[in-house]
Amino acid sequence: MRVWADYDLAAAADPCASPQFGQIEDYTIFILQNTSPPSADFSNNISYTCDGIVQFSDLSTNAPIAWQWDFGDGNTSVAQNPNHTYTNDGVYNVQMTASNAFGDGIVTKMSLVEVNTADNLIPADCYPSTLAYCCGYGIENVNINSINNASINSSEGYVDFSCENKTNLNIGDSYAINVSTGLDNPQDTKVWLDIDNNGFFDSDELLLEEYNTYSFIANITIPSTSLLNTPIRMRISSDEVGNNFGPCDDLIRGQAEDYAIIVNDANRLNRNDSFDFKMYPNPSNGTVTFDIGNTDVYKINIYSLMGKKIVGYDKLKSSVSIDLNDLITGSYLVELIDFTISQKRIILIWDMLLRVLQAIWETGYFMNVGYSKKTNILKNLRLT
Repeated sequence: MRVWADYDLAAAADPCASPQFGQIEDYTIFILQNTSPPSADFSNNISYTCDGIVQFSDLSTNAPIAWQWDFGDGNTSVAQNPNHTYTNDGVYNVQMTASNAFGDGIVTKMSLVEVNTADNLIPADCYPSTLAYCCGYGIENVNINSINNASINSSEGYVDFSCENKTNLNIGDSYAINVSTGLDNPQDTKVWLDIDNNGFFDSDELLLEEYNTYSFIANITIPSTSLLNTPIRMRISSDEVGNNFGPCDDLIRGQAEDYAIIVNDANRLNRNDSFDFKMYPNPSNGTVTFDIGNTDVYKINIYSLMGKKIVGYDKLKSSVSIDLNDLITGSYLVELIDFTISQKRIILIWDMLLRVLQAIWETGYFMNVGYSKKTNILKNLRLT
């Protein structure tokens, strides 16, 4: 190995040329073969997705030459850096095996990807690009109701934040919206809401125009014709002053961001209308029956206790049984909606817990417990 060094204004380095002021040194290097199997690792670009699309990237060391992926939904891949689309809502474990001539390395990441396609917005007919980012233009923060989302600026171009950033607003009500833009230049900013959820932003869907401002707080009013109880797209575009842009126009230096709004009928919510339903068994080992009598249920949603939607079922009637075996052990909030009214209950899914207890039983852990007492324990746990 030759190391060549010289005065930084001298001629370009040449391993066979004599340096003008510096020197050359030679060393001996022994190259040893790495006989270790891969140390498997990978990354994913997103952990919570509404369109189900996730990009996985191999991070394994020790020179793997083959890969085997298990995405947790019954699908696999042998690509090094696969792009996978989940088609069903749920929480998925992902396993990757990296191999070389000396063995395999395996890594499993539990509950890595959560898919919520039920709240995925319909595609927009356009997605504006940033043509020539410069000088700190763009959107740095959007705050309306429960949405408070910080972003970089227009250097990242168009961004769809609607999957993880949605909020409930009441029809006809006004809400303060705070849009923070770059501090170096004033910008023109506009806000549209796809009130009929058809993927197009029409002229009557422009809710706000702010011209020649840096950061601002203004009010928007939710139109009375807005589609109810369904996530719809809100688009915020901001660009340099004087660019008379529309919802689909590319921005010169600025950017567009999308968010999700769920519009509620406040008058309807304030009424005492209600309906009742039965849900059994509860606790459940995975299959739950909903008896709703003569009520036509538009939607059944299941949420984690943190409020994140796990799965949804549409247009159900009368009595229906739903298989929830894909859910891990825990408590969940169940919501039934009959077009405008929602009723909620808590359900406990304990299938995995029962399997663990069954395994403990089979090891003989309870062998010193009397037969009648063991039988009572298992009956209470529904293992017999």
